[in-house]
Amino acid sequence: MATPDLKYAIGLPPEKAIEYFEAKGYAIGFRWQDVWAEAHAQAFTVAGVLKQDVLEDIRGAVSAALKKGETLADFQQRLQALLEQKGWWGTGQIVDKDSGEIVGKRLNARRLETIYRTNLRSAYMAGQYQSQLANAHKRPWWKYVAVLDRRTRPRHRAMSGRVFRYDDPFWLTFYPPNGYRCRCDVVTYSDGALEARGLTPSNSAGRLESVEQLVNRQGETRPTTGYRDPATGELFTADPGFGFNAGHAALFKLAQVLMERGAVASPRLAAMAVGEALAHPKVLQAVTANTRRMVQTVAASRQARGELLHVGALTRPVLDALEQRTLLPASGVLSVRDEDVLHAMRDGKEQALPLAFWETLPQQLRQPRAILLDRSQARPALLYVFDAPDGKGKLVVVLDYEVKVRNPETGKKERVTTNLIRTGRVVHQVETLTHEPAYEVLWGEV
Repeated sequence: MATPDLKYAIGLPPEKAIEYFEAKGYAIGFRWQDVWAEAHAQAFTVAGVLKQDVLEDIRGAVSAALKKGETLADFQQRLQALLEQKGWWGTGQIVDKDSGEIVGKRLNARRLETIYRTNLRSAYMAGQYQSQLANAHKRPWWKYVAVLDRRTRPRHRAMSGRVFRYDDPFWLTFYPPNGYRCRCDVVTYSDGALEARGLTPSNSAGRLESVEQLVNRQGETRPTTGYRDPATGELFTADPGFGFNAGHAALFKLAQVLMERGAVASPRLAAMAVGEALAHPKVLQAVTANTRRMVQTVAASRQARGELLHVGALTRPVLDALEQRTLLPASGVLSVRDEDVLHAMRDGKEQALPLAFWETLPQQLRQPRAILLDRSQARPALLYVFDAPDGKGKLVVVLDYEVKVRNPETGKKERVTTNLIRTGRVVHQVETLTHEPAYEVLWGEV
């Protein structure tokens, strides 16, 4: 049987697939579990390869295969020669002669096939996601499609035919591929086409669950998101190590890295850099989509798992006003924790901000009605005032708040100083705040 040509199987890769692949960095891990989920979307990794030069050889070979549309046989033939030359071809572990440390595990034909198919498929699907997202205003309905043959996983078969809106948080976790050798795809429809085909859309609200997923024989688990099928009650999860949208993760990772750097940069630099990044519609959409995912997960589970997201930045006028009052913060970034969102949801129904407000928090932060300085507490805070449907909404932002958050890749808690959105509620007579000596308008009009 002839070696299958991936170019024939999935179609010619768009330029965006190549751009996505070449934008990847490097993450050296001994096991695939060490480079979990979204790290795969931004960092090129091969489990068991700890030598940078070998990783570069593999990455270069995959990149060339993607550009030229090479077959698996071409890819293996070229890379095998390089690996044999460096002593990385065959079976068994490789030990550093000087230190005695294990530096990797040799590669064979089966491993190369997995590397080839996984990376090219992920790159292609990331490019497809970007293209479909750019056309979502015309074709907003996306259908999950599995190849229905004897090799199809039962869980993937069960999801085939389900339709969700392009901005449903479902796609942040389950946009294919959802496992090694996954052949699932996504087909898009306009409003008219959806109706003509008699397709009924689904909604993941209240059906996304945070679960611990077993990742090895030693019983180690990692958190992931599952979708509870309302028809069967079954929980759908991607295979371990997947469970992320490569196309979305690249955009979101870019924005989060920028804001993480902004958190330790001068506040004015952060205000400029983060502001410009979020002015880009696709970046703002990616950050908002991830915020919506976190909020809906909290709303469904009524539990927080220690997640913190950077969702915006202070503006230059506000920073200038704070500096004039000798209150210039160390950070210019605005952040929110899932535990604070959960606390805000537990407020009385008349006071709680709508769920939709929290889901679109990054967008809301870019268009407040006014920003006030609050000196009523021991720690200075800002009040963001918005036009809410049932009265003016109010967010409390505590300046220079130090929090401990768990790094999703290392699992360790780290200290972060940021401007934290602690709570939010509806205030029916917010104008009265301007009469209080503890409150001062820094920007806008109440």
